[in-house]
Amino acid sequence: MVNIPLKELLEKYEQGNCSQEEEAILLRYFNDFQEDDAWEEIGVDKKPVIHDQAFHQIERRVDRKIKEERSNRSRVWRVAASIVLAAGIGLGVYFSDLTTVTTEVIMITKTTEPGQKLTVKLPDGSRVYLNSGTRLTYPEVFSDDRRVTLIGEAFFEVTRNPDKKFIIATGDINTTVLGTSFNINAYPDEKEVEVTVASGRVEVSSSDQKFEISRGQQVNYKINEKILTYGDVDIAVYTAWKDGVLQFNGSSLYDIAAELERWYGVEIHFDREQNDQCDLRLSFDDPSLEEVLDQLKVLAGINYQFNKGGHVKIMGTGCIH
Repeated sequence: MVNIPLKELLEKYEQGNCSQEEEAILLRYFNDFQEDDAWEEIGVDKKPVIHDQAFHQIERRVDRKIKEERSNRSRVWRVAASIVLAAGIGLGVYFSDLTTVTTEVIMITKTTEPGQKLTVKLPDGSRVYLNSGTRLTYPEVFSDDRRVTLIGEAFFEVTRNPDKKFIIATGDINTTVLGTSFNINAYPDEKEVEVTVASGRVEVSSSDQKFEISRGQQVNYKINEKILTYGDVDIAVYTAWKDGVLQFNGSSLYDIAAELERWYGVEIHFDREQNDQCDLRLSFDDPSLEEVLDQLKVLAGINYQFNKGGHVKIMGTGCIH
C-alpha cells in the first residue's frame, strides 16, 4: 500500500484530487483513529479535539455529501467518504487555529403539483402529508426549535419533544406544538387559513391574538381582516383528503371548482356567473373527476364538457335544487 502522509491526503481530498486508492487509504486512517501511529504527524495530543469537531459535523454533512457523490459509486463508499470529509473539516479547523465553526443552514423544499400528493419525513421523525399544490420548506437539520414553512395544505404528525417546539409558519400566523397531529389549510388563493386538531393541543397565534385548541377544534384566520376565531368542528371533514376521500361540507360551486383544480390538476371555467350561495354537501372515496361532475349535474343542475388541454367547461347557473 502506498504510504502517503495524512495531511497531504486530506488536502488532496478537500480539493477533489484524490484517486480511489488514495480515498481508501484515507478511510483506513480514519478507521484507525484510535491508533497513535496513524496520527503522529498531526499530534496525538490533539486527537480528542479533532475527533470532537469532526463528529460534531458528521450528522449535518453526511446526507448532503451522499447526494453530491457520483451515482455509480456504492452507497457504502459514499457514506465512508462523507465521514472522511467530516474528519478533514475538523482537522482544517485545527490547522487554521479556528475556535468556532460556522455551519451553513441547508433548507429543503418539497412541492406537490396539482393532482399530486406526497408524504414527507422530517429530520426529527415527524411525518407531513402534503395535499395537492402545496409547498413545505424545512432545514436539513433542526436546531434549537423545529421550524417549517407551509403554503397550501398538509396534515402533520409531529414527534413529541418537550425540549423543542415545532412551529409552522403560514403567512401571518404561527402554529406551535410539542407533539400532536393536526391539519393546516393555507392555500395562497384562499381568504382563510384553517388549523384543525386531530390529537393533542396546538397554539395558533397572529401578531396580536393567540388561541390554544385541542382535539376536534379549529382556529380560523381571516386573512383580509387579520382576525382569529375558533370553534368545534368535525375532524373528518378537514382530514379525510389524506386518505383519498374528497369531501365538501356546505360548499359553493366556486369552492368546489377550486378544490377540483388542485385535486385533479385541471382548469375549470364557468360559462356564466354562478350562484355563490350554494350549500353543497358531497363525499367521494377516491373518485374520478367524471364521477364528481356527474354528481354535480344531479345536485346542482349544471352541465359540463372537456375541452382541449384538459380544461373543463361548466355550463348553467347551478344550485337549482
